[in-house]
This record gives sequence, structure tokens and C-alpha cells, in this order.
Amino acid sequence: MTTHTFHDHLRGAMLGGALGDAFGARLIDDEHPTELTAPGHGTAATQLACFTLEATIRVALTIGHYGHEDIDPYHHLRVAYLRWLHTQGVPVPGLETQQPTGWLAHAPEMSEVRVGEPTTSEALQSGEAGSFGKPINTYGDPGALLRSAPLAFWSPVISEVAYVAARAAALTHGHPDGHLPAAALAMIVQQAGLDQTLPEAVTAAITELSYWDGHQETVEELRTALELSLEPAAEHLVAKLGDAATATSCLGIAVYYALTAADVKSALRLAAAQSTATAGACGAILGALRGPKGLPADWLEALQLREVIEQLCADTPSEPSSDAPAEELTRRYGIRLPQEKSAKPAQAVPEVAAPEIPVTVDQEAVAAAKRDAEHRLRGIAARAGVSRRFLSLWTPAEHAWCLLDEDGQFQVFWQQDGVRSGVGRFTELTPAAVYLTAQLRENAHRLRRAPDEQLEDYEWPIQPLHTEPSLAHFTDKRLLKLAPGTELDHYGDYDRNVVYATGTPPEMRGGPQGVNGLPYRRLRLVGGQQLQVLHAVAKPAGNRPGGGWAYILPAPIGEMIRNRWLVELGDHDPSRAPIKPPLGIDQITTPE
Repeated sequence: MTTHTFHDHLRGAMLGGALGDAFGARLIDDEHPTELTAPGHGTAATQLACFTLEATIRVALTIGHYGHEDIDPYHHLRVAYLRWLHTQGVPVPGLETQQPTGWLAHAPEMSEVRVGEPTTSEALQSGEAGSFGKPINTYGDPGALLRSAPLAFWSPVISEVAYVAARAAALTHGHPDGHLPAAALAMIVQQAGLDQTLPEAVTAAITELSYWDGHQETVEELRTALELSLEPAAEHLVAKLGDAATATSCLGIAVYYALTAADVKSALRLAAAQSTATAGACGAILGALRGPKGLPADWLEALQLREVIEQLCADTPSEPSSDAPAEELTRRYGIRLPQEKSAKPAQAVPEVAAPEIPVTVDQEAVAAAKRDAEHRLRGIAARAGVSRRFLSLWTPAEHAWCLLDEDGQFQVFWQQDGVRSGVGRFTELTPAAVYLTAQLRENAHRLRRAPDEQLEDYEWPIQPLHTEPSLAHFTDKRLLKLAPGTELDHYGDYDRNVVYATGTPPEMRGGPQGVNGLPYRRLRLVGGQQLQVLHAVAKPAGNRPGGGWAYILPAPIGEMIRNRWLVELGDHDPSRAPIKPPLGIDQITTPE
């Protein structure tokens, strides 16, 4: 990839996203705009995207001066978002008397208070940093969507882009339906930047997402967008992708219009009619595909943040370099120059200008990061069909891929007969986890679990959603197929996926909370195919004996209804629901 090509795609994605966001913002004041006219200012989403790119530049400059290629980006990203919060006139917890470093926070355009991103503001003001293992909230709105697009250019490796973008979005959006669409957009933009067609880019993102917990809603939206794009264009089709109130539906609609619209202006007009976030995501995709020359020149002329974006893109290195960056560039981004670089130990921690968050070793955060990585790595191995005996975390084991924290480094290796091979050494956990993920996937065909190997709870291919009790609350788990006509029921909302045989008494249902005050729903399986589910029996909980037959669905109830696997029956009175065992159970002894 040439430098010109890299920057062409980068500029296109940044400018395209800003155009979509700015045109969408016009709808706030003008219900029927047809063109973007000056001043074409967008929402906080474009400002945050600029701060995301600034954070990646700071990481690259720090690497260039201090030689650390494994710097964890999340501190830089969170501090960048705190700089944005400062520009909006919002007090930053613990940093009220400090001024942010770097030119971007002092650019006049960035100090204009913009509409949007209440979830991001709330999360940042909390003083906490969200993570996979410690979600900061349960929000799935599109607030992290556009700001994640610049992370497409973090790496040419799609799994690295997915991890960095999802983890960065999880700083403020704790639900998978909030951070996985952000990762998906970054992956689609990345693949477009590698000259893939849009269908190829979306398919690659779907494949990568399938390894992640909670991917179902995002993957379903992307698949639906691809399928609908093959049908004759019709506005009513968009309704199948949702109402653009969530990150998943915003992404699906953005992809659909990027695939089907006649030109960029048409795509952004249609997307903006759904939401500003949808238009921003659509613009980022089209910009990455077409480059800046493929974007409407008259709209670019009207774009308020164009000069800021162009400067950031020009300052972004196309690839890591061992050469020290120019001092002027370094100072512009607030990176403190090493005083005596040659005298520093090879593994010294680099100093950065005016630390904007107190830098202390938070043992609880370190432990949480390890739990995050362990949860994700075990899940990846399980979904790839890798036997757990071939994966060892934090302690060495024979005939296994190992991840150890020793001698101040994270080391990944295959150990056999006491000999380590395929060794990777990293100063940070994130790149170590990415490296181990690649090894597990590449070698999955040699590490398969035996057909008779008993599965741990996390290894089952169908799992309760985060809104449901975990599999620890159930016993007698096995995969089954349910026949059309089977009736099931549920207490709760449509975002759940644990149902029961119709008429199961409340005291026989699992989980610690019970069903008091929750709406009751009766459901019927329809269509011409059997549905694979995970059968389980509820364990006793409190004064409830358990024993009810539970069925964990492969997707949320609402999604199953939209896709015509289930219909909701009209009777909402549980007292009139006789117990009906499932019809025609066909047991599957080995998970597929």
C-alpha cells in the first residue's frame, strides 16, 4: 500500500463521515435540506472522531521517540475524549485546573458546543473507564459509531482493528450492541481502505464479529442489509433494518444506502432522513471506498471542519517508523521530547507531556484487564472448536498455547516437551491477546475438541444474553431442535433469549430475580424449519425449587419475531397457559 493510497482512504473516510454528520445536523434546523451549505458544522460525533485520530497520532509519535511498539492505546483514547469534554465546557473529574495539551483542543472549531453524545459525556464525567469485563453502562445507542471510524487505520489486520475499536467504544458504551457496531464500522472502513468491494468488506466484518460474545444483533443487521441490497430498491425495505435509534440499526441502514444509492449525495440524504449517526456512518464508508475525489466538492467547500480534518490526516503516519518524528510535529501534539534518549533503558516507560490523568499502577484495573482478556480468549477458542486443554492462561502447560505475565512482559508461546515455540513478547496485554487470537484461529484445525469432551458453560455455542441469568443457573444442558408449532413463553422484554415450555410455573424458572412485575408473553415457533436451541433445566434459587425446562434461543426474542421464526400469541394471562412440552424434539449430541 502506498502512502498516497493510505492517506487517500483516510481522508475520504474522515471527510465523508463529517459530510454525513454535517448534512444530518442540518435536519435539526431545516426539515427539507437538499444541499450542504456553509457553515456546514456537524455534531459532537465529528469532533470526537477528530480526537480519536489525534490519539492515534500521539501513539505513533510516542513510539517514534521512545521505541515502544506495544503502547496500549486506550489511555491515549480516553484522555483524548476527556480533552473533547474540556472543549465543551464540561468539568473533567480531577483535572479542573489543568489545560489540555496539543493543538486540536485549542482549535476554535473544536470549542463550539455541539449537539449529541449524552452517553459519552455521562460516561466520561463518571471518572470511570469502561471495559468488556466491567461495563460502564448498558447503552447500545450510536454514540460510539462515527468516532470509531478512524481506528480502521490502526492496523492492516482486521482482528486488531476489531479489538481496538470495540475496546475503545466500550470505554463509554457497555452493551455489545453499542461497541460491536462501532467495531464493525471500523472493520468495513478498513477493508474498503484495502480496496475490497463493499459487499466483501461487510462479509469480512461479519466473519470477524462471529467470534465475539453478543454479536448476534450486529451480524443480523449487516446480513439483512446485504440481502435487501439485492432486491429492487424500495423505501419500505429500510423498515426491516429498524428505526435508527440503536447503533446496530444505524449501521445496517448506513450499509444499505451505501450499497444501493445512486451517488454520494443521494446516499447521505437518504441516510440523514433516518438519523445523523446513520448519515455519518454512511459517509465514512463511502469516503473510504471513493476517496476525497469521490465526495461532492461543493459540500466539501461548505464543511466547517475540513481544514482541521485535513491537518490531522496529513499528520497521520502511514506506517510505524523507527525514525524520530520532527520536533515541531511532536510539540504540536503535546508529546514531551526525551531529554537523553540514548541514556534511557530499553524498556523505560515514556514520559508524556503534562499527564492529564494521574498515572498510577491500578492493580484492580490490571486484574480487570486480565479477566477481560481471559473471557474473550476462552470464548474465541470455544467458538473456533478448540479444546480448552490446548489453551493455558497465566500458568504454563504442556501441549498448549500459553499466555503468561512474567518478567515484566506478556509472553505468548506454544509449549511442548518443555520447549517454547512461536514466542511473542509484548509490553502490553492487548497486542499479546491479538497475537494469541491469531494463533488459535490459524491452528484451530489441529486443536479440535474431541466429540465426547464435556463442555464448560462458556463453550456452548448458544449462550444467554447479558440481560439473562448465566448458564450457571441451569443444569442438564444439551442442544436440541424444536419443531414448528412448539409453544414457549417468557416473562420480560423482547431483548431476552431465555424462554420456557408454555405454562411453566414461576417458581420453576431459573435465575436470582424471579418474574414479579414482568410482562408475560406467549410465543409460537413458526416457519418450515426446526430451530436449534440450548435446552437446560433451571436450578433451585432461593425458595424456588426450579426444575423448569428452559430453552436458550440463538437470538433475542424481538429479532426472532422480526425474522419470522416466532409469533407472539394474543393471550397474556399466564394462568390460562397449560404446560405444553416442546413438539418433536430432535436431540443433537454434539454441538455444531
